[in-house]
Amino acid sequence: MIIGDQDGVIQLISSKKDEIQVHFKTLPGPKVASVRLGGAPGTPADKMFVAMENKVHGFSKKGKMFLSFDTNLTESIKSMFVSGADLLVCGNHVYNHYRDCKDVGSYLCGDTIVDVVALCPNNTNRIITVLACSGRVLRILEHCRVRQTIELNSVPTIMHVPKGLGDKLICGFSDGKVILYKIGHFSMEVSEEILVDDTEHNSAISCLNTYDLTGDGKEELILGRRDGVLQIYSMKSEDNEIDLESSQLFIENYNESISSVQGGYFAANGYTEVVVCTYTGRIFGLTTQCVARSISDNQNSGTMNFPNDTNLRIAKLRSEIAELESRVAREREKYQQSTQAMSSGLSAIPMLNMILCREDASYDLSIEIPASIEYILLQSDVPLELLDVEKNTAVVSFSECNPLV
Repeated sequence: MIIGDQDGVIQLISSKKDEIQVHFKTLPGPKVASVRLGGAPGTPADKMFVAMENKVHGFSKKGKMFLSFDTNLTESIKSMFVSGADLLVCGNHVYNHYRDCKDVGSYLCGDTIVDVVALCPNNTNRIITVLACSGRVLRILEHCRVRQTIELNSVPTIMHVPKGLGDKLICGFSDGKVILYKIGHFSMEVSEEILVDDTEHNSAISCLNTYDLTGDGKEELILGRRDGVLQIYSMKSEDNEIDLESSQLFIENYNESISSVQGGYFAANGYTEVVVCTYTGRIFGLTTQCVARSISDNQNSGTMNFPNDTNLRIAKLRSEIAELESRVAREREKYQQSTQAMSSGLSAIPMLNMILCREDASYDLSIEIPASIEYILLQSDVPLELLDVEKNTAVVSFSECNPLV
């Protein structure tokens, strides 16, 4: 598993006998914007491509850098897609297409580009690019020219191309819906099918992936939402057709925004897993293996005998927890010193989202920061009405503002 973080550190890790092994780790650098796997057509995708600022770096599985490509973009890379020898990179408004590190073409978009993917109809060398834009449109490009524009009912947040389906893509939206789009090979026809429309869990889709978790040849749909909900849906794939079945296999709320999900094999051989990364950088795995604890009960003495390695694992976990607590204490002290040094004594909010809810014509304000939130001060020049929601533990107090101040 390869990990790229905001400190610019790239790590390749694996698990052996419940021990995390780091195969290589780079020094800190610019913030990692995107990580993709790629390789030559017909070969395993074992090459790692990392976008940082306006450069793309390529690493082998042994940690050797075989590519350091400067895209010469005037803005930092926000999204990237790799398909064989084709490299697609996007800033906020600029899209560039490279083949074998040679410029093929570019496109200047009036909207903010959210994500980019490439489709290869019939698994040929033909490349159809799809740009998801914040102006609630999907722009379909071929040869860096807009072939068609698809108007949407909501803002797209993420796109994914399932394996083996060269003319279909799955798109997640800010209203929580997931829609499958089929792009015609030669015609301008585009068909769509709603895969997920969960009225109970309608938070924005922050990440999605498909993988055969059950081993029956049918991929499952893995969804991560901004409110921390992780969902897995069963899907069926017959004759290169993909549809959603009625069953939801798994749902859990982890109480913080989910940044990335990926299905595959990591810790246990022969058992598929889902690796989840959250907003604060926490990484954990969900396995299909039936995890059982072997504990023998001694009825005569009334005591339980644990396996020998269990005590070692508990001791190691305790030492890791103690180390994490000390690191948190140091970072908290450093943060307090930095805020006290400021004249205003206030810290800035790095991420703030406000989404319009069509059901009750209200705005959903989402604030997320790496540290624990104790107080939120909301000041407005216009009257506001705060609506209570389920599982709300906040205590709200109101105070009238003095308009003369």
